[in-house]
Formats: sequence, C-alpha cells, structure tokens
Amino acid sequence: FGCHASGNAISFVMEMEKLSYVEAIETLARKAGIPIRYKEGGAPSDYKKDDTIEKNIDLYERTASLFHYFLMETAQGKKALEYIKKRGLTDETIKKFKLGYAPADRKWLKQFLLSKNFSQDFLNKSGLFSQKYPDYSFFSDRLMFPIFNRKGQVVAFGGRVIPPADESQRKYLNSGDLPQFKKRETLFGFSFAKNSIREKKSIIFCEGNMDVIAYHQCGLDFAVATLGTALTQEHIKMISGFVAEGTVYLSFDSDGAG
Repeated sequence: FGCHASGNAISFVMEMEKLSYVEAIETLARKAGIPIRYKEGGAPSDYKKDDTIEKNIDLYERTASLFHYFLMETAQGKKALEYIKKRGLTDETIKKFKLGYAPADRKWLKQFLLSKNFSQDFLNKSGLFSQKYPDYSFFSDRLMFPIFNRKGQVVAFGGRVIPPADESQRKYLNSGDLPQFKKRETLFGFSFAKNSIREKKSIIFCEGNMDVIAYHQCGLDFAVATLGTALTQEHIKMISGFVAEGTVYLSFDSDGAG
C-alpha cells in the first residue's frame, strides 16, 4: 500500500471495494478462476448457491453487446442514435455506457438466442421476455441502458421510448428484480463512478440514467442514479464507506416524487 497501510490482496480488495472478507475472497476467486468450497455449515453468498447468477450475467452481457450493435451499426437503430446525438451524447460516452437499441420485432430476440443454444426454459426465466407471452421480448423499440453491478457486469436493463412515441407507452421500463439484480441495492453508474467517489469523497444522486450520463460526460463522474425506487437504506449502506466523511448531493427532479 502506497499509504503505508499493511495487508494483502484480500484486505486490499476489502478496502478498495468496501466488501466483507467473504465477498473479497469470492471476488478474487472469480477473477482467478478458482472454485471455492465451503465447509458444511458455512454461509456462501448468493453467488455460490447455484450457477443461475453467473449464467444470467453471461446472457445479459451478450444481449447488451447485441443491443449496442443494433444502435451503432444498423438502420433499425438509426432513430435511437439520432435521438441521443441530439441530446448531446458523444460516441465515446455511448460506448462507455454501452447504450443500445432493442429491435421493434418482439419475437426476434428469443429466436436469435435459441439459435445460439440457450434453452427455452432458461430464457423464459431470464427476465428478458414477457411472462404472459414468453416468445415476446420485454423490451422492444427502445433506447437501452445496460445496468451494471459494482464489478462492471451487466445484470439488468432500462429502456426508454424514443420520441415521438405513443403516449400510452410507459416512458421508462426497468428489469424487475432478478437473482443477479435487486433495484433497492443497485445504483446506475456506480461501477463507473466509484473510483471518483472514493477520491473526491463526494457523490451525486440523480433520478434518471440520462442525468448520470450527462454528469459524467461533462466531467462530474461521481454521479449515480436510483433505479425507479426511492433512495433506500441499501443504497446508503452501499456508498457510506466511500463518503463517510464526505458530501452527498441530491440532484433529484423538482417535482413531487423528486
């Protein structure tokens, strides 16, 4: 440690990521590809109860790359790309946050993923498809915001309608709670902001994904957003180790909810 603290790889990760001892070991083990065996009676984290979370994250990472390709490289995504360019987003920002476009054809994604050897049962439980009509994508014809966990892995999505849009549509849709994703425990942009939050001992809480992206693009890269929920105790716990002696700014909308 350059600051004359002592320790090892585990204590370093605990300090830098504000993780518990067990969480730090699991993080390092995953990076190194080392399996963890728990003694009987031990308390493995949710990540090790089964491999559902790992499989879901792999699916969401692949789907985020697919949506990003549709936005940047296809005629279908042109409307969404023009919209965010008009909002002032640069190519660098679009790539950094891996923004994407979900095709209007609601059956396309299921058919494509089945062709890549994902099972019907697994996809039906993934959160990417309608529960009532499992062949139909949950997101369609929307600007897509991948939601990353604190390790920078895609665990969920937010989708915004692209103006001009049907007034009957919800402006924003977020993934529901999933094995790898809990709204009350997740902050949009945190994986991009955490180093700056640590250095500046400051954080800006916003309401919307676009608010966070705008802050980051103009250099205020310690902004995060809640995901369709109020600011929760879990959010506060998540950032308290980084800004215990710092400053928290609330940059919510000036309406009733804000």
